[in-house]
Amino acid sequence: TGTTATGTGTVTATISGGGPTCAFNPAKTHLVPADGVPALLQRILLPHGLFEFELVDCVPGGVVTVSTTWPNLRGITGYLKYGPTPATGLGKKVWYVPNNLQIRGNTVTYTIRDGGLGDDDLLANGRIVDPGGPVIQADAPGVDDAYPVPGLSFTWLMALAGLLAVL
Repeated sequence: TGTTATGTGTVTATISGGGPTCAFNPAKTHLVPADGVPALLQRILLPHGLFEFELVDCVPGGVVTVSTTWPNLRGITGYLKYGPTPATGLGKKVWYVPNNLQIRGNTVTYTIRDGGLGDDDLLANGRIVDPGGPVIQADAPGVDDAYPVPGLSFTWLMALAGLLAVL
């Protein structure tokens, strides 16, 4: 449990699976601002920052379910993780959607396989490294964007005015 990096409230994180000794490493588990992370074409906002953590003493190659409860997810359009993937290899970090993502109310749940998608060291070594956070797509309706309102052409406006005059 901790305060978001942006001061929006409290985040609580729990895990299940991964073996009887799989646990958060307190020295490497933080809520951090998204400042140093490359933006997603300037169209994605991270209103609560990122949750970075390391799990240790997990079963090598095991699957862990991560559940985070955030202060306010109204307007959230998804959850993204940032890091290498099995497809990109360790040399390239990308934004991606985690496996089995579920967002219910203020709770985000997903799975990570040690050494697979979601584990930034990409090694089945009993250690899982993971940064991610809830996002708002800036071009989603209601997110500080103006949308045109359909209207009638001048010709149709004159036709309606004429019809009103006749009535």
